[in-house]
Amino acid sequence: MPVFPLPDPSLDRSDLLAATRYGEMLLSAIEAQSQAGLASDPAMAALVAQMQQIRLALQARDPAAIRRDSGWWGRLLGRDVEAQLQAEQLSAQLGVLLSRADMLAATLRAALVTIAAQRSSRQTAGEAIDRWIELGQQQLGLDDSAWDQALSRRLDHLRRLAVLQHTQHAQVVLLQGQVHELLERYQRIRDVLLPAWQQQATVQAAAQVPTQLREMQRAQDDITAEVTAMQARLR
Repeated sequence: MPVFPLPDPSLDRSDLLAATRYGEMLLSAIEAQSQAGLASDPAMAALVAQMQQIRLALQARDPAAIRRDSGWWGRLLGRDVEAQLQAEQLSAQLGVLLSRADMLAATLRAALVTIAAQRSSRQTAGEAIDRWIELGQQQLGLDDSAWDQALSRRLDHLRRLAVLQHTQHAQVVLLQGQVHELLERYQRIRDVLLPAWQQQATVQAAAQVPTQLREMQRAQDDITAEVTAMQARLR
């Protein structure tokens, strides 16, 4: 975690160079922090894409749903046949798809540690800038001297930097929330909805029981809703 220097409560008004360099140590520390940039892991988009493939794989058992999704024009162009073929291919690879999704989810959990560190760092940086601005404002005199003008320009720069730091902190908070939500939805699909779908699919394959078929469709619809929500979170 980077350490941001605190301002010296006493400034020499006879030293113009001190005014022009006010906050220089702080700016150097923040510049070093900013080199890392915001944590934005491509695993987020990759996990959502993987769950979309899993959703399509489940449709292999429901050709009617594929036809409905393709629409009238899509069926006329044969897109429902292509979609059915794709679903069957993905269904045969369901185990592989789940393994990939598990690895992407693990990568995202690891990324949360970095995101949390960035959140704390940017918050601390913003608070440090605010303290430098507050103390600098107290050092301004009433004579509008060259020293005051130089310090005022430095304070204006620090204010702009403070706005940037607080904005970036808000972005990291938002990113952290997005990752948490994606992982929660993924875990619900992985631990609850998918096993329910697989159980009902096994029963339905053994005997065409309308009740089991409805349960399987309900689980499939729930998975579709979760994946759709995950896709919407990335927009």
